[in-house]
Amino acid sequence: MLSLAGGGADMMNFFDEDGRRLPPPRMTPIGVTLTNRAHYWGATTVIPFSAMHRFQRTDSAWAEPHASQIEDYPEGFDSRRCELLPAYVRYDCIQDEVTPLNPARSREPLHEPGEFGDDWKQPLEPDEKARLTGYFKRFQHLRQNIDFVRFLVGGDETLIELRGRDLGRGLTFEVPRGSLMTAVQYQIFDDLLIGNFMKVTLHGDWGPGRLYPDFSPWVAKYGDNGGAHTLKELRQYHWSYFRRAPADYLRHRFETGFLMPLQDATSSALRSRLGANSAFFRSAKQAYWSARTRFF
Repeated sequence: MLSLAGGGADMMNFFDEDGRRLPPPRMTPIGVTLTNRAHYWGATTVIPFSAMHRFQRTDSAWAEPHASQIEDYPEGFDSRRCELLPAYVRYDCIQDEVTPLNPARSREPLHEPGEFGDDWKQPLEPDEKARLTGYFKRFQHLRQNIDFVRFLVGGDETLIELRGRDLGRGLTFEVPRGSLMTAVQYQIFDDLLIGNFMKVTLHGDWGPGRLYPDFSPWVAKYGDNGGAHTLKELRQYHWSYFRRAPADYLRHRFETGFLMPLQDATSSALRSRLGANSAFFRSAKQAYWSARTRFF
């Protein structure tokens, strides 16, 4: 099983309306998460995957302490149920042999934003504001739950009203012009989120999931990756998956639409009161994954 897991693999650069950075949520030990996922999918071997990056810009270096380290992956991993391989390996499919590569950790110095074409003082041009507005107006589903998205680029504001109502619930993105317009051009807004140099201010109630489920899936996953922007396109998108595997699709919709919200809400409440490493919290989460595996 290759599955993204670990701190630093998602958006963390959140602020409240008073300008205070919100701490990243406390995480379940990575090994526990990987064990549960492997058991659910029936995998016998796990390789740490897709979270061994570094924050190497001066404006994202603040996030480096929150990134997972190689040493974090065995924590809580149940080796009786499956095998955890090193993060970097060469696998011989014919001989069924695994060779650890053991690369040295990158120690390069931090890089200035200008090396990537970013100047935090540079505002958007009028035509760029129009392109940015058009980009976000395409995501019709955002209008169901979000009043506005606002961009601060070089000290200049671009406000995109989505619902035309009271501007109560929304997002402010403070981001350099170069990376923003590159993301718009190539439809890769998720790269801005996980880069963690863009600052996101939450307006209104966003709950423990923050950008999930009302923003990130519709923009980054269904929209940018799947090419589904309008409500009609979203229906066609889901219908295509239903036709391929009806039973699996319905199971997934039940889990994500009913079980997962319950699990996420309960998990967040228990985590905040008991701590992610408490015995009771870990037992409760293990019971959830066991039930999910047994019935699905």
